[in-house]
Amino acid sequence: MTANKNSSGKYRRVDPDEYFNFEEQFREKNTAGSGGKGSAGKGRKTLQDLKRQQQVGSLKQRREELEDALLSVVDGFPEFDSDDKETQFLEEYVAWVAANLSQINPLDPSQVEITFSKSGGPGGQNVNKRETKVALRHKPTRLRVVNDQTRSQVDNRKLAEKQLQKQLENHLRDWKMYLGSGQQVNIWLIKELLKREI
Repeated sequence: MTANKNSSGKYRRVDPDEYFNFEEQFREKNTAGSGGKGSAGKGRKTLQDLKRQQQVGSLKQRREELEDALLSVVDGFPEFDSDDKETQFLEEYVAWVAANLSQINPLDPSQVEITFSKSGGPGGQNVNKRETKVALRHKPTRLRVVNDQTRSQVDNRKLAEKQLQKQLENHLRDWKMYLGSGQQVNIWLIKELLKREI
């Protein structure tokens, strides 16, 4: 009876779905069959190199996506006629982010501007003559939501508050993922984000 031969582990199986263009990544170019490996013709030596390169690219792409998400909020900040007013606004924003970064607090009514208007469209005179449409704006972030889904102003306000709370949670989650360990939100960081837009 023949014993099973142990595999030497010399060859590794590669899942082609895991590594795109596997042959292209590892093919040595411009060697002209001489076996020589000039600096321009060196291919990648290990699977770990390729995996590391893909991870770096993925992290870079994720960071850019987070910057875009943060900019969608920060870019909506008002333009001020003086540096003092801008600094004051940014200080309030930074203070709000810092206070809510570990755990978001419920909406503070003093930080929310509420406006009501007529909804229009189908729904009868209740929406056409009464101000059932609700718009909320969060003062520290300038995030704004509008809701006119129901014929009731009270219900629309509750729905709008839930929508705003969700947007604020998403914004804080983006900051958490964007910041490195030990890094905090500050005015300089926000100004650097705004420079990226230019």
